[in-house]
Amino acid sequence: MIFEEEKVMKKTVIMLLGIAAFLFQSVPAQAANYQAAILHPSGYSGSEVIGIADGQQVGRVQDQAGNWYAGIWSGTAGSFVSLHPSEFDSSKARRISGNQQLGGGTISGTNHAILWSGTAQSAVNLTPSGWDMSESGDILGGQQVGSALGSSTGWNRHAILWSGAADNFIDLQPSGWERSKALGMSSSQQVGHVWNTGGNTHAALWYGTAQSFVDLHPSEFIQSEALEVADGQQIGLGITGEGFYHALLWESTAESVVDLNPSGFDSTRGWDISGGKQVGFGSGSATGGYNHALLWSGTAGSMIDLHSFLPVGYTESWAWGIDSLGNVVGAAVDSSTGRNHAVLWQVPEPATLLLLSLGGLMFRGKN
Repeated sequence: MIFEEEKVMKKTVIMLLGIAAFLFQSVPAQAANYQAAILHPSGYSGSEVIGIADGQQVGRVQDQAGNWYAGIWSGTAGSFVSLHPSEFDSSKARRISGNQQLGGGTISGTNHAILWSGTAQSAVNLTPSGWDMSESGDILGGQQVGSALGSSTGWNRHAILWSGAADNFIDLQPSGWERSKALGMSSSQQVGHVWNTGGNTHAALWYGTAQSFVDLHPSEFIQSEALEVADGQQIGLGITGEGFYHALLWESTAESVVDLNPSGFDSTRGWDISGGKQVGFGSGSATGGYNHALLWSGTAGSMIDLHSFLPVGYTESWAWGIDSLGNVVGAAVDSSTGRNHAVLWQVPEPATLLLLSLGGLMFRGKN
């Protein structure tokens, strides 16, 4: 009898392990309760996290005088390390890939894209020779996107694809458009927006060259922008005729657009995408008019309000980055100071929780 019970128990364990594996892959960003960790480091008045990858987070902190400085975290407030280069007046890190970080800063009021390799001293100014200023967008696998302008472009902004150095770049400015800006990238695509002669923006998609430009603008919106891309999907926003912002999701064509604006929200903005999940923020009657960090899984109805997982005392929040595991970063307003605090919304691991339950089950089975 004991032998038969052990066989049943083994089958049960195998079945539950299979369920655990499935849950680990499919549940995290859909049904699990997020755990919000405040990453605000001591000694600073404000902080924001903008990008996340491989267990690290990047963003910026604000000193008591109001100056902002780029920095990097490793999951805790105490892990913060400054990336601020001494020759810059202010700086901000936006995205991270491997051991490199991308952001920007100002020198005498002029913006410059910056590439780091983990330390403030490693900072590389990406403004190309003959150009006057630049701004960063995203980084992946040794390439970076952003924009640059100067007297050589008639002071019109051009979308840029760099390969690790200021003068190693491809100009993505498409023919027939006034200006362009690149903000996100995947291994094969770059996204951003272009300006037409009327000054309106259209969401833009490239495949590594100016000639590959695709206009993603959906006709039902008066303006649009694409901010990030992953796995053939693009996230961004559109502006309605009434002046409201709607988070939008594309699959590489204008016709594929999905409006992610959920019921109870006047305006939403999509900001980052990974693993079929999208993050951003929005406001409306559902939030009392305050911005709340939001998470979607491809439809308006799938929206999760990440603000609900914050500790008491935070009035507004924004989500600006998501990694392949579904962990989200952004910022929230501390009601006691009115300052932004960096936030990491972490995904619990249901498989781990289930394994703990299995331990209890196996223990009971031996009695």
